[in-house]
Formats: sequence, structure tokens, C-alpha cells
Amino acid sequence: MELNIGIDVGGSHIDICKVNINNYKLEILDSFDITYYYKPIDLINKIIDNLFKLDLAGYEKINIGIALPGIVNTKKNYCIKCPNLKYFKEIDFNKIFFKKINKIFKGNIDLYVLNDANAGTIGIYKKFFNKFNLYNKDIVYLVIGTGIGSGAIINNKIVLGADYSAFELGHTKVYYPKTNYKNNLTKCGCGSFNCIETFASAKSLTDLFNNKYHKNYKGLKEIIQNEKYSKYKILFNDFAFYLALLINNIILTVNPYYIFIGGKIVLSLNYFKEKLFYFLKQNVKMIKINKEYFNKRIVFLKPFNNINEYNILGSAFAKDFI
Repeated sequence: MELNIGIDVGGSHIDICKVNINNYKLEILDSFDITYYYKPIDLINKIIDNLFKLDLAGYEKINIGIALPGIVNTKKNYCIKCPNLKYFKEIDFNKIFFKKINKIFKGNIDLYVLNDANAGTIGIYKKFFNKFNLYNKDIVYLVIGTGIGSGAIINNKIVLGADYSAFELGHTKVYYPKTNYKNNLTKCGCGSFNCIETFASAKSLTDLFNNKYHKNYKGLKEIIQNEKYSKYKILFNDFAFYLALLINNIILTVNPYYIFIGGKIVLSLNYFKEKLFYFLKQNVKMIKINKEYFNKRIVFLKPFNNINEYNILGSAFAKDFI
């Protein structure tokens, strides 16, 4: 009998769940907030504390998957860098994990550490496998929130790339203007300029509105609740335009059977869906973008209130896709 644990590590919150891989049901074991200064060893101790609470005697094997918000060498369970977590940098999870876990469990243990967007892609593939008949169908996943995360499953395997940073679509470039060069650059959190997530993420839309109207809103939800639609309509029109450019690039490079779009931005879908369809028809000329294509092959996923189910499922099923 196997025990499957899925862990979703965000920039400010962590969920540790027991996963029933037969019916994809999750049982939350622990859920807590963290800060920028949270340390990897504290995460390992938390995992072990939660394993202590379970009766491990009935299990011959434990599978543990950890989804991290950064660049991860999944083959070696090595965290290269998580920009929003100071101490999650150059961390060998095998080294610090097995040193601890072997003291409490003598059975077989498999550990999988992966990027959270890749985990989300795997989770979506498993969750919707039967509904969309996904066997041998390539998919791309975009999760749009503070930034833009993305992943792809091609030929039934997650795409990692030579440097484990494939499908970082949020950091592909929109444009570099030839005139007035320096004054037309928008700096991204990654340190580069004019990444698409600086124009097409929930954070970028909020920042643009705050800068234009000299406000201090924390997110799009506050803007929608407190401002007239006429004031923020242009934000969603621009967002739809840049998202259409990104989807255009995905279609023309990968041509996936499905593009899944998730994240909190989907809660505002009614503000940009029609414009997105319009801009897609204007930009994608190699493939006919009609209502049927748009509504069936571009799938919008409403976010969960409490936990990121896809990241947790994906971390638990990582072994099947790596």
C-alpha cells in the first residue's frame, strides 16, 4: 500500500495534502502562511511532523511531490532559484530530506520536486484526462495571477527543457521599440525588460491602473469593487490584446489540442473574453479561429478558494510524467 503526499509551496502560503490517486481526492494535512524568509529545512520538518501524525505502519512506500514557485532541476530534486523565497536557492532536497526521513520510515520513499506550473499542468492533465480524452493530446497550461506561469505536456511527458525552464512563457518578450528605446522599456521581476507578464498579469493590470489614477489598490478585485467600469475597461482590452499575442505564439509553435487558462484572472473573464476572441481572430491567420475553436480548445478554469488542487495533484502524480 502506498501513501501519496502532495505539497504546494507558494510565495506566501503552503498546503500539505494526502492524495487519493484513485479518485483524485485531497485531504489537507497542514495549511499555513509563510514569509519571504521561510527556509527549506523548515518545510522538510513540517512534512516530517505531518507524517508522524499518520499511521505509517500500513504503508510499504511513500511518494512525496513538492511544487515550488521557481526553477527546479526535477531530475535531481534540486531547487535552482525561487525568486519570492530568499533561502530557496541552490538547495539539494534529496540531501536534506532523506537525512531526516530515513530516521522515521524504513520503507521505500520517492521524492519529486518540480516547478509549480509544471505541477499544475500535470494536475490538469490527470483531472481532465477522461473528460477531454487527453491521451496522446498535447496541452499547454497558463496560470495568470501575480505573474504568468506556464507548462506543457507533449507526447504524454512534461516539457522541462535543457535548463529546466522550458515554457516560461510569461518571460517571452512583447516588443523592443527602436525609437526612444530606454523610455519604452518596462522592467520585469525577473530582471529583464518587456516580458509579457509585465503587460498581461493581474499584478501588471493593477500597477497600470494605480499609476494612471494615482491609487493604491492591492489587486483587480478592489479596483472592480470600487471603480466604474469605464475607468478600467481599457485595462482588460489591453490585457486581452497581449494574451491573444501569447496564445498566438503558443498555437503557432506547439499547436496544442487544448490551452487551459487558470488563475484569479479567470474570475474577470466576462470583462475580456469577447475582446480576446476578437484579437485572436485578428492575429492568428494560419489556423481558423472560430467560436467553436475558441470555446472548445481554449478552456478557462475557475480558481479554487482554498487550495490549488492542480498543483497538489500534479506533484503527487509527477512520477508518471518525468
